Amino acid sequence: MNQCVVRLSRKVEISVSLLSADLSHLKDDVGRLIEAGADRIHCDISDGRLIRPTIFGPVILEALSKIESQNVDLHFWLEKPELQIDDYLKIMNNKIIRTVYFPLETCLSPFSVAENIRNAGFRPGVVILPITPVSYVRPLLPYVDEVLIMTCDPTYVGRRVLTFTLDKIKETSDSIKKENLSVKIAVDGGIDSEFLPKVIRAGADILVLGSIVFRERRIEENIRNIKDVISNLSSDL
Repeated sequence: MNQCVVRLSRKVEISVSLLSADLSHLKDDVGRLIEAGADRIHCDISDGRLIRPTIFGPVILEALSKIESQNVDLHFWLEKPELQIDDYLKIMNNKIIRTVYFPLETCLSPFSVAENIRNAGFRPGVVILPITPVSYVRPLLPYVDEVLIMTCDPTYVGRRVLTFTLDKIKETSDSIKKENLSVKIAVDGGIDSEFLPKVIRAGADILVLGSIVFRERRIEENIRNIKDVISNLSSDL
């Protein structure tokens, strides 16, 4: 019980995924997100081989220009990221980008990719799918700043959290504590109001959220409600 309280006394961050945003309102919405207290903006970039293609182009770049500090995380869905990610790193704006995530399952050289991301001035983060055992990512923990655990299959929008991933979050948290590392745990996929407190209790530090934030376009109200859940958890446990 004491370990849970200590874990929740740390800052839990809200990272809002633009996959759920309306591109026609994107510039205004990014401003609303920051004003409402979102800690980060989460952008998925895909080459179309792992998930449906996404475009990190002029519309998104213009919207993100409102951000003055390193509050943007890039989540790369790339086949063989070791062959592609360096080209992206050369053109990225390190004034607004904080963490660069890459998928473990398709990467043949994860240690080198993590090193290249750090050398480019960004925080390296590794992503594991729900089916991937925590033991696969454990050797990489000393080389990254964040681990992003997908809590549902990424191919389909609107899927709910797979409940067994709660154990994966807890196992990852235990491994980080055992090695006395400062790695943060991010979670992404299908997190709704029911699973929000559950992933936090399991050990999540960063909540990648989409539809729960943009629901009915009540961005400020929705973020306020999420922050209330985070705040109340520490006193309830």
